[in-house]
Amino acid sequence: MRALTWEQAYFLGGAIGAALAALGVRWPVARTNLEIVFGNRLTLVEKRRIFKAAWVNFGRVAINHLRLPYMPPEFWSSHVRFPDEGNLRALFDRRRGIIIACGHMGMMDLAGGRLGKCGYPVAVVAKPMRSPSIDHLVLSAREALYMSTIPHRDSARRILKGLRSGEAIFFIIDQNMKRSQGIFVDWFGQPASVSPAAAVFARQTKAPVVAGYLEQTGPKQFILHMSAPLPWISIADDPDTELVVNSQNQANAYQKLILAKPELWFWIHRRWKIQPKGKKWPYPN
Repeated sequence: MRALTWEQAYFLGGAIGAALAALGVRWPVARTNLEIVFGNRLTLVEKRRIFKAAWVNFGRVAINHLRLPYMPPEFWSSHVRFPDEGNLRALFDRRRGIIIACGHMGMMDLAGGRLGKCGYPVAVVAKPMRSPSIDHLVLSAREALYMSTIPHRDSARRILKGLRSGEAIFFIIDQNMKRSQGIFVDWFGQPASVSPAAAVFARQTKAPVVAGYLEQTGPKQFILHMSAPLPWISIADDPDTELVVNSQNQANAYQKLILAKPELWFWIHRRWKIQPKGKKWPYPN
């Protein structure tokens, strides 16, 4: 894959994604997700178009995972635009650490490369992949990006150490969580389980929280999108509600990114897999 030109890799990734879309891979799941979010505001043809675009993007993610991590730092500084870098650098200068709310959007994990390859300390809290070979590939890519991986289990001490030393840590906030590990927030009008970890550590360390993702805009052109710091909503007399409210605030910020570029989100995963007791499971059997 690394021997291909950027144009060839861009075409190949798009072609793989388009083929998977044409085969209807996970279309029932994606259609359910699109119905939840857009309802009658989009036609079935428009939903199909988003489904195809999401697969095309994912095909390019797969190809880029084999190429981008091994590009030299000068590639990242010259081919990945980061309009808000000055704002992020100012947050780093505060040395409270930074929490970055991210998810299955754009180039996914590769967003950390623009920071790691350009000298910023960065890590991601993530679950291991089910496939050992794919997990090894992902971990190797992160290592090549100078991005640490923090296993999601028993990670509190490592996260606190990182934030207090001024590290930027990515928390995946659109991943379905087990009932015992998550809390419910409103995700496009439907309850969805999320990890409260980003809110927990933001409260404990006073680290600012931003939302962001990496978008590919051409064969070798990328742009890193980053929001302004999200306001912390204090509810001193009800700490549990405080976590829910601020987790919802983070979810709202990420949903805003998705609505702006719906073709870049990973519509084929069961975002609403876990539901409150008594709530109907939304997916086809």
